[in-house]
Amino acid sequence: MLVSLYTARVVLNVLGVEDYGVYNVVAGVVSTFSFLTGTISAATSRFFAFELGRRNEDRLSKYFRLSMLSFFVITFLIIVLAETVGLWFLYNKMIIPADKMSSAVWVYQFAILAFVVNMLAIPYNAIIVARENMQVYAYIGILEVILKLVIVYFLSIGNFEKLKCYAILMFIVSFIVSFLYYIYCKKKYKESHFSFFWDKKMFNEFFSFSFWILFGSFSSVARGQGLNIVLNMFFGPIVNAAYGVSYQVNNAINQFVNSFYTAVRPQITKRYAAGEITSMMKLVFVSSRMCYFLVLIFAIPLFLEAPLILKLWLINVPDYSVIFLRLVILVSLIDAGSYPFQAAVSSTGKVKWYQIITGGLMIVTLFVAYFALKLGLPPAAVFYISIVTTILAQISRIIFMRFLLGMSIKDYSKDVLAPIFMVTILACLFPVLCYVYIEPNLVRLIITSLVSVVSTVGLIFIFGINRDERLLILNYIKGKK
Repeated sequence: MLVSLYTARVVLNVLGVEDYGVYNVVAGVVSTFSFLTGTISAATSRFFAFELGRRNEDRLSKYFRLSMLSFFVITFLIIVLAETVGLWFLYNKMIIPADKMSSAVWVYQFAILAFVVNMLAIPYNAIIVARENMQVYAYIGILEVILKLVIVYFLSIGNFEKLKCYAILMFIVSFIVSFLYYIYCKKKYKESHFSFFWDKKMFNEFFSFSFWILFGSFSSVARGQGLNIVLNMFFGPIVNAAYGVSYQVNNAINQFVNSFYTAVRPQITKRYAAGEITSMMKLVFVSSRMCYFLVLIFAIPLFLEAPLILKLWLINVPDYSVIFLRLVILVSLIDAGSYPFQAAVSSTGKVKWYQIITGGLMIVTLFVAYFALKLGLPPAAVFYISIVTTILAQISRIIFMRFLLGMSIKDYSKDVLAPIFMVTILACLFPVLCYVYIEPNLVRLIITSLVSVVSTVGLIFIFGINRDERLLILNYIKGKK
């Protein structure tokens, strides 16, 4: 997370606001296609973890081979779409300065190549996660950010066309990371050896599940990169730079939260597969709280001190960055607690209406945002719309958990919502007082941040977790001494 924030600062300074905006929005076109990556990834992870929960390694191997076959077919289709529809959109609908079009095409083509290698590595990544081998997952993740640091250093000292070079180097990093996942799994897990396999019943089950997860993934892209493209259509790459900055921070925080969720997700699926519904629901409640609290720790100081943080971080701060960052943080807070719900519902395999309703609400964001900007509203309007639809989506998830898994809304309110509201309200009190009564400068930033983090962590320990969880943490700390 820290490296991601640092590299964003240097890349923005090295490329400049306009080139950074071009890279952000052009790579976003490829991300519009790459929602399929998340789709098959979620389906693959669910089936792998489910079969491990049932201790059926033969079916695990079969699902691996089926997923690889699906990945080859989908990758081919995406390349065809990207080189036809995607290129047409790039040349005819996006606002790219004429002197930057050649570089934009390079960015686009290497973003496609990076997508392809990432796509084909997902089954191997999913095996590592399903088997909960988080040590390897962590080591490869650390290597990835080190390589990105090397890229930043190379860009800062070189004398060449940096936008093109950045696109090429980012592809090389994707290739190295994907290759490492492949090599490790081939040596470690026997089920990760690909050979042709076909079973119509298993494929139909896999395809049906994947299709509806696809809809949910598409809705996420529509809210994220779709809004980025809409902003480009009305305001050009300068606003895209601000959008890219805000989402760089947001993605860094979410990467931190997703690391926790990645460790929890296989256990949710395995417990459901083993019929341990009570244990699974308890894990869903705990992890929902923890996902929210992990965002909250960063959200309060970032929200209050956004102007100074961005100035210190980027030096050259694009217009709209402050308001974009603050509103994106609010969206992330609302969305954070929903991650374990997705794992729980996916475990049942009954995802059709869940994805139609929650995904539909996300897609509505894109259309409402387009018409809002058409009416002349400012760029920040797209985030206000996103906040409303995110709240509605979260309400719908709670309803689905009630009907699909029998979740008690009373227990959820008591075990999740009540601690979240109490910690949030109390955690804001002291940092806000520091923000109001201390002159705006670096000292206030340091004091506000320290007070915020210390008070938030302390309040989480007192009010955010129950007695058993506190004892578990204290015993773990004592065991380490």
